[in-house]
Amino acid sequence: MGTVTVEDLAPGSFVNWTSSPGVTLSSSTGITVSITNVDQTYLSHWVEATINANGCQQTIRKTFGITPNSGNSFEIVEIIEACYPPSHPLGRYGTVPATNAFWDVNHGNVFPMQGTFTYFEPDQEGWFTITATAAGGCNGPIEVSKDFYVEECKPRHPKRIAVSPNPSNDVINIQLENYDFEKDYQIVITNHLGELKYEGEKSDELFQLDVSQYLDGIYYLHIFQDSDYKSVSFIVSHN
Repeated sequence: MGTVTVEDLAPGSFVNWTSSPGVTLSSSTGITVSITNVDQTYLSHWVEATINANGCQQTIRKTFGITPNSGNSFEIVEIIEACYPPSHPLGRYGTVPATNAFWDVNHGNVFPMQGTFTYFEPDQEGWFTITATAAGGCNGPIEVSKDFYVEECKPRHPKRIAVSPNPSNDVINIQLENYDFEKDYQIVITNHLGELKYEGEKSDELFQLDVSQYLDGIYYLHIFQDSDYKSVSFIVSHN
């Protein structure tokens, strides 16, 4: 989609790259990086280069925008799923390509009522229809509608992992709280060097693992489930 580069660098310079939400870069370091993706639900973007050379640091930011779509078609996408009763964050819906539109919904509230995206505050569970209407030039307004389903908001209880005894010399008991035990989660154990010691899948709330053959030291238990990740440390000691 394009490249950005820093020119006339002093010898020995090192460049770190960062970007605004919605912009994906091919690398975080280097004199030149490529922009591999731009989320068109955002109209304003930036790419920033932090240059380190000879003990000095300089930051350069390049901003750019996405021109709102003025063509004959767009679609409504769900950026953040809504739930009822409304809780933070609220549901968020936008147009792709980014299109300035007037928003409406058959029940509940949307705000702002004009723009490339809107927030939705439902007033009940069930199906709702959200509508975006944009100027269509000579062909008149373009109206796009899409149905989404609002479910009951799930309690936001933090996930917890308990390991006992800690330290241990033979078996550790692992208890998980507030996980979805109707589906598997992945378990990984690494040592302090990041070396893999165990990997498996379970769906139990409480289980045991044998660590009797592990050398003395600090280990890390990692739990992965969908997009959630959490880790805790434990100690193996045979003394």
